[in-house]
Amino acid sequence: MGSAWLEIVVQHRALRRSLEELRTLFTQDRESFYLYMDVVVDFLKEVHTPIEDGLVFPKLQETCVGVSGRQIDIANTLSRLSADHKLILTLGNTITTRGKAFDDDILRERFEQFAKILLEHNTDEEELYQAVVKVCGESRVDSSLRIPEKVQKVIEAYGVERYRDFMRQTNE
Repeated sequence: MGSAWLEIVVQHRALRRSLEELRTLFTQDRESFYLYMDVVVDFLKEVHTPIEDGLVFPKLQETCVGVSGRQIDIANTLSRLSADHKLILTLGNTITTRGKAFDDDILRERFEQFAKILLEHNTDEEELYQAVVKVCGESRVDSSLRIPEKVQKVIEAYGVERYRDFMRQTNE
């Protein structure tokens, strides 16, 4: 594992794929939809959000200290992105814990809202990363995000096999 950012981008791809699978399950197998939705929310809560909020975001913020007046913009954007995590998890938890009590239209609306916010959020993160690289320099940003042992600890706490299953990785 190299840069923590590359791991985040791969996770974003896995999450996009998971949302597509959830859309299919929603119409074909509602019970499997709830089970897989729970897996996705757990992944967000136990892996993706801790890596971003606890490791990547602080590193992005400190990387550009003293480089530019954009530091305040970066801090504000990172704060908003962290707040997004809480909203995404709340929506996801609502679907998994109370979704069966909703009628189909409300459940579909909540799921589509969850998916839309998650996808927009991930796009915003990727755009912010590009802006930080532009302002602070790619080598500086890349070297600050070379924290594989810290990312690995989060993955190990979640379970390496569970992580690989979610990411669809092999043991090789």
